[in-house]
Amino acid sequence: MAELKLFPIGLQDFSQIRRNGYYYVDKTDIVYKMTHTDRVYFFEPSAPLWKITFNFNLT
Repeated sequence: MAELKLFPIGLQDFSQIRRNGYYYVDKTDIVYKMTHTDRVYFFEPSAPLWKITFNFNLT
């Protein structure tokens, strides 16, 4: 069975990510395309994130 890799949530040190075997996705090409086109991008966080961010009481 393949070993499951963890996502490096909160880690910013690439050498630590590689050394500890975390899952890594290189998004350089995606960021480049987003910053070099005339398109507008809208990032909407999920509902749970809104609840945490704005301290909403949804009950």
